[in-house]
Amino acid sequence: MPATLEHYEIALAPYRTAFSQRMAALYDRGNPALAALFLMHYSAQGVGMTKDVPSWIRAAGSAAEAGGYSDLGRMLVEHANHEDGHHEMMERDVDSLVAWWNARFERPLSAAMIRKQGELPAVAAYRQLHLDLARQAPYAQIAVEFEIERLSVDEGPKLFRKVIKHLDLQVLRCLSFLTEHVAIDAGHTRLNKRALGRLIAQHPETLAALVSHGKAALETYAAFLEGCTALAAADVAQHSLSNAQRRARPLRKVIAEKADSIKFLLKAFVQGRLQAGHHT
Repeated sequence: MPATLEHYEIALAPYRTAFSQRMAALYDRGNPALAALFLMHYSAQGVGMTKDVPSWIRAAGSAAEAGGYSDLGRMLVEHANHEDGHHEMMERDVDSLVAWWNARFERPLSAAMIRKQGELPAVAAYRQLHLDLARQAPYAQIAVEFEIERLSVDEGPKLFRKVIKHLDLQVLRCLSFLTEHVAIDAGHTRLNKRALGRLIAQHPETLAALVSHGKAALETYAAFLEGCTALAAADVAQHSLSNAQRRARPLRKVIAEKADSIKFLLKAFVQGRLQAGHHT
C-alpha cells in the first residue's frame, strides 16, 4: 500500500505520548516560585531556540525546492517570514516576568540573573537538528514544524492552566510569545498537516526521514523544557524561594488586573484566530 499521512501519524503516536508523559511530570511539580522561574528560563533560553528559525526554514525551503520538492520549498520560504522577530518577544518576556515577580514577592530577582545561565544542551541540539536536516533531508522541515507547532495547540493550554493555578492571570500578559503561539498555531498546524500529507502522497520515499525528524524534534523539545525546569529548580533552591513571601496588594488592584488580563486574552484569541485564518 502507498504511504499516507496516516502512516506518519501512527509512527509518531508513541513519541507524542511519551512527550505528554514527560510534560505531565513537569506540570505536577509546580509551586509559585518554580512556575515563575520556569517561565523566565523558558523565555531566556528560548531566544536561542527561536532567533535563527527564519534562516533555518529559508535554508530548508530553498534546498527542498532545489531538490525537486517545489511546492513545499516555496511554502517553507514564505512561512519563514512569519517567524521573524519571535526571539525579540522572548527577550521582552524575560523582563516582563521579572517585573511581575518583583511587584508581588519580597525576594527580588533580576533579568541579568536569568540571562547569565549558559545555553542548555537541548538548545544546541535543536539548532543542530535544523542544520542537519537542511543538508540531509530539507523536506523534513515540515515534520519538525508540524510537531513543534502542534505542541502549542495540545500542550500550551495545559501549561497555561498550570501557570494560572500557581500564579495569577496577570502573568499571562508577560508571555507574549506563548500567548501568540497558542492562539495562532492551530491554523499553522492545519496548514502543515495538509502540506505533510501532500508530500507523503507525492513522495512516499520521504516517510522514513519525516518520522525520524519529527521524533527528534519532540525529544529535543522535551529535553529543552526539562532543562528549563532544572534551571528553575536550581534557582529556587539557591535563593531559598520555595516559600517566597508575597507582598500585600490592594484588592482593588488585584481585581482590576484580573479584568485587564481577561480582556488581553480575549483580544489575543480573536487576533490569533484572524491571523490563523489568514495563514490557512
